[in-house]
Amino acid sequence: MENDYLQALAQVVLPTEILDYFSITGIAQTATEIHISLDERMNKALGNDAHFESKGFMAAVNVTDFPIRD
Repeated sequence: MENDYLQALAQVVLPTEILDYFSITGIAQTATEIHISLDERMNKALGNDAHFESKGFMAAVNVTDFPIRD
């Protein structure tokens, strides 16, 4: 249940454009931070392109952003 609240909070604090291109895959809370894990969505237009080649995954990146903005 707590994770549902964190998921809803993530959708509020992240810019809406982010959720067009990324899916929330995990949320973890510490005493002072909320860590939101995102996974890039596959562009449907490129999914069936024979010339499109996925290069695999890159290492995770930490982004620190404060304060909450509108």
